[in-house]
Amino acid sequence: HRTSARHSNSYILGVVNGLLEHLSKLNQTPGVIVIGATNHPDLVDPAILRPGRFDLHLEMGPPDRTGIIRLLRKELQSAHATFDVEAVANHLLGASAAQVTAVIRDARGLARSQAAPLAQQHLITAAGHLAPSPSPDILWRTAVHEAGHVVVTHLLGLPPAERATITLAGGFIDLPSTPLETRSSALNRVAALLGGRAAEELLLGENSNGAGLGKGSDLEIATQLVGRMLFEWGIGDQLMHAAHSALPAGATDKIEPLLQAAHIRAAEIIEMQRPLVIKLAEDLLSERELPSERLQELLQDNQP
Repeated sequence: HRTSARHSNSYILGVVNGLLEHLSKLNQTPGVIVIGATNHPDLVDPAILRPGRFDLHLEMGPPDRTGIIRLLRKELQSAHATFDVEAVANHLLGASAAQVTAVIRDARGLARSQAAPLAQQHLITAAGHLAPSPSPDILWRTAVHEAGHVVVTHLLGLPPAERATITLAGGFIDLPSTPLETRSSALNRVAALLGGRAAEELLLGENSNGAGLGKGSDLEIATQLVGRMLFEWGIGDQLMHAAHSALPAGATDKIEPLLQAAHIRAAEIIEMQRPLVIKLAEDLLSERELPSERLQELLQDNQP
């Protein structure tokens, strides 16, 4: 990035400008396709991403369950054994493609150390090295939490979840972003974010720290959303703009009541749709990943 504050800024400026010159020439050359990759898209100079340079931008996340199964089968096709790759894939959900191949290398190393052919148990042990299997109680709590999100999202008429997954590190759902927000849509999204916490509380007797655990947690995003609604977007009670990183004095007194009200709304939906939440949680626990089509099928078939 040419505007980064580094000692080597003049060198970076020359490199970026040189790259831009080559991209302009390549863009005029028939039959040439330029592909680039980065782990830090936020640090790429905006000029490189403009039309005529790198036009198409794709975000490559961890492979889904189908992708992991294909990768396992490809890597294991030369082994003289039959493997239950579906069971191994369940354990590896959330892992990167590099981590999946590393598990297979680890499994082969275990087999060599035992002077034995590669077998299912080697794969299971290697997958456990990457991430120990959570207890059944944690898996069920995770499934209930994610099912709560899905059901509240559905009942409030928000864009449907694209996928629900139980991964190595817990669970998540893919929710599409919305280009515009109104006050009602923002508050609906906050309620959906708190649906997991509400489901734990109502179905399991108490909630865990999962809703506030780690960067990008449910509580963090919900708090930021309410703060932006009130102090940035002009759809709260004031027109003065204040960035979320510099909230005005007394912001907590305005944000907390809206979070509490959203949690109550989520809890009411969970209570009314308790059988649906349980059904979704059971299927998620069994299948470990529910794509959009499967989620919509379950929601439509089981809603009273």
